[in-house]
Amino acid sequence: MKRALFIFTCSLCLVFMMQEVMAQKKPRKNKKIGIGNQYIELETKADCTNCEVLLQDKLLAMKGIKTVNLDLDSEVITIRYNGNQINENEIKTAILAAGFWVDGEKGYKEARKDLPDCCK
Repeated sequence: MKRALFIFTCSLCLVFMMQEVMAQKKPRKNKKIGIGNQYIELETKADCTNCEVLLQDKLLAMKGIKTVNLDLDSEVITIRYNGNQINENEIKTAILAAGFWVDGEKGYKEARKDLPDCCK
């Protein structure tokens, strides 16, 4: 009986550890997740909730963009999109046109003027 209880406890611990490991896996940059569905991770210098809201509003208004998540700590934006309707270059251009940095490239100067001070 003790052995069965020990095995059960070890199995339970293993399950919880596996869940933790699986939760920590990061998606790969620009991966297909189904017909037309892809996601991409882009580095940005957006680091406040104003930035997050502005980027989400701008990107979600575009055809083909499904979800936008900005991790404020790592300054990485993860975008899920339909690759049949929009491509990675169009997404990057939209971020730059909104005035934000993306993958080391500075946002367009004219657009940066309209950003709140915290987002410049």
